[in-house]
Amino acid sequence: MRSMIFAVAIMASAAGFAKPERRLEELKVSIEKILSSSGANVNVGIEVVSLKTGEVLYEKNSKNLFVPASLAKIFTTAAALDRLGPGYQFETKAAKDAKGNLYLIGSGDPSLQEKSLEELAYQVSLLKDKEFEDLIIDQTIFDSIVNGPGWMWDEGEYYWNSPIDALLIDHSCIDLWIIPASAPKTAPKVMFRTGGEYISVENMAVTIEEKGELEVRRTPFMRENNVEILGTLALNAAPQHFRVPVQAPHMYAGNLFKKKLKNFGIICKGSVHIGKAPAESEVLAVHSSQPLAVLIRPALKDSDNLTSNCLFKKVGQSLDGTQGTWQNGSKAVRAFLEEKAKIKIDDLVLLDGSGESRYNLAAPHHFVQCLRFISQQFSYGSELSSALSMSGCDGRFMKNRLTDVRGKIRAKCGAMTGICGIAGYAETKDGETLAFAIMVNGFTKKAIEMKSTLEDPICKLLANFSRK
Repeated sequence: MRSMIFAVAIMASAAGFAKPERRLEELKVSIEKILSSSGANVNVGIEVVSLKTGEVLYEKNSKNLFVPASLAKIFTTAAALDRLGPGYQFETKAAKDAKGNLYLIGSGDPSLQEKSLEELAYQVSLLKDKEFEDLIIDQTIFDSIVNGPGWMWDEGEYYWNSPIDALLIDHSCIDLWIIPASAPKTAPKVMFRTGGEYISVENMAVTIEEKGELEVRRTPFMRENNVEILGTLALNAAPQHFRVPVQAPHMYAGNLFKKKLKNFGIICKGSVHIGKAPAESEVLAVHSSQPLAVLIRPALKDSDNLTSNCLFKKVGQSLDGTQGTWQNGSKAVRAFLEEKAKIKIDDLVLLDGSGESRYNLAAPHHFVQCLRFISQQFSYGSELSSALSMSGCDGRFMKNRLTDVRGKIRAKCGAMTGICGIAGYAETKDGETLAFAIMVNGFTKKAIEMKSTLEDPICKLLANFSRK
């Protein structure tokens, strides 16, 4: 009798040990079914790893190279947090030289706003000097190459594609509103909050009685600040808001700063032009950004390209103390991945901070290894993970996605023509945290179809996975 009980106990124990293995096998089979049923002839790479044990739960082509699109922002923000620190703040300064010139010195702050310039101007107005010679714009902390290597030459001039600069305000954009005219067959009104004098507008739009559609455009070939307004606007339509990128954002910021100074009784008698502040210049005023731990949120939650690329050049500039460039930004981020995160990056290509470059190449394994490293960093790991979009809760592309596993996925997603991917953390039913990356290249469907038929079902499997 005792031997029978012992045998039953052994069998139960064996069954208990077998159950987790069976659950894991079921997970693998389910992922394979999703891949085969998606019907897409595409290149797919996946890696899923337990943060608790380091066990690889699933992998497919995990070390093959893919164009990562916006997943590259994970590398950029992690490198910035590691190198600069989560408490780092950009400092935009006003300074004067011995000749009476006033300098506006950019730091690469992607979050600088019009009100920031007003704050600087007010600080200057509190000092004894009320009159200066030239206003000189110092944006030498970054180079002047706006477009990153491998960017598409025919991308339009939109908010998400606004130019990077060491000195910019309001995301390098001017806000305009288009308001219907009071009578049909006449041009609608164009109104600016600020900066209207800095761009020229060709208003070819028409107010009509029925529903209309407007287009506000600048093409890459229009290197001047000229804007065309086309299309139609209904007579009873609400004001339409557009954000228009400007060329040479540093000059726009400089001219606006001069106006702010004048409003506070400070006169710059000379011109506004570009130059470098002498080392012995006297700093008159400083505007500090929010901490880096806060600034990374638009880069990850909103997939903001400008923020990511400013951080990319900033970590490059901090690496060797010269100018921030695309080249030393790449060098700095690669150094972080190799030297700090201990990731083998011999075949990794990273030429910009936003992932807009079609030359970028990375593997799912690179992202999972980086995510595992981040999770182990006490000083900034939680800052980065909380800046990732939460499924069904927030983020530009995740707020209305994966709502049936709300809050169980924290991830960065990305997409370009023929490319999509998602990488981040998943919490299973057992409370186990998984690091994962799914990368898809080479499809002709719309990216949203690939996400709904391939990425989302796999993410749901991870969130609903249980070893019990």
